Amino acid sequence: EWSVNGDAGLIDHFRVYALADGIEAYVGSSHPHITDAAYFYEDKEMFDRIGEVTYRVVPVLLDFKESQGESSVSIVKENNLPTFLR
Repeated sequence: EWSVNGDAGLIDHFRVYALADGIEAYVGSSHPHITDAAYFYEDKEMFDRIGEVTYRVVPVLLDFKESQGESSVSIVKENNLPTFLR
């Protein structure tokens, strides 16, 4: 989940890319939620992958050109063992 500093009205959507094992690929997009202007993306393709995945979020303007101001986050999953909750 993320938010925008500045005029979010200039942004149409965000493109989300994932980098794993040296290969980067487009995995999806996120459009704003009208009620609170929050953005989020849930990756249903790479979520179960063991190892490091770096997600890069790129704003796309109203003219559909990618903009500057991208952000990234790395997620490392060490195993697929089930978690037991009480």
